[in-house]
Amino acid sequence: MEYFSEMNNKRISIITATHNSQATLKDTIESVLNQKCGNIEYIIIDGASTDSTLEIVQSYKESFKKAGIDFRYISEPDNGIYDAMNKGIRMATGDWIGILNSDDWYHHLAVSELLKIQVKNEFSIISANMNKVDKNGKILKVLYNKKDLQKYIKRTMPINHPATFVNRKVYEEIGNFNCKYRLSADYDLILRAYNAGVHFVFMDSIIVNMRNSGATHQIRNIFVTAREDYAIRKAHFINGAQFHYLLRIGFNVLVIIREFYRKLLILLFNS
Repeated sequence: MEYFSEMNNKRISIITATHNSQATLKDTIESVLNQKCGNIEYIIIDGASTDSTLEIVQSYKESFKKAGIDFRYISEPDNGIYDAMNKGIRMATGDWIGILNSDDWYHHLAVSELLKIQVKNEFSIISANMNKVDKNGKILKVLYNKKDLQKYIKRTMPINHPATFVNRKVYEEIGNFNCKYRLSADYDLILRAYNAGVHFVFMDSIIVNMRNSGATHQIRNIFVTAREDYAIRKAHFINGAQFHYLLRIGFNVLVIIREFYRKLLILLFNS
């Protein structure tokens, strides 16, 4: 039997995985600190950073205490970003869990917008839209979720993971991130959730600013992501997996050519 959950009575856990994130982490932390409502828990999982990341984290303890946000962190070696995220999920006590990367930040009404949502079934995932921004915070484009999951999920990651909150019951049922995928474990998780019958709820709001400097946006990683996405589709016995892989490779080649000419034009104009 489906029912409407009272989101305002739910605890929201937000997890950030960090490693040498001193350049961008303050924006991330302060965006959580600036959420104005909700029962919020914030967990930072640091991968034994060697820069000033940990000092930045520690400097906010009193601010979170004053804001009434439960704040915890650990710093130790890990086996990649998804291993760190899994640690955070295991530590989390919230009903809903969001994962905010250490170079991204929430809109100040992100949690408020989340709490407005009425969910018929707590075996659910809620996802919103987000801005893609450059290193200076300039908006490059708005990234919208592909709401027609049946059409898109077998060929691409259809939702904005940094703008997504997953109910604890989903992780308990389907498990956490599969760490054998270094860059695409979020796609694997969403595909597993879809196949398990998870209810997806989409918000029309833009709640996250995502910098284009993350690992999946780097030229050297686009082919790694393509291979992992292909492996995920094969693991889930999706027809046409190789076709979509070849399309992705072709697209990546065009991206590299475009980037080459962009840099060449910059050199010519600056010379």
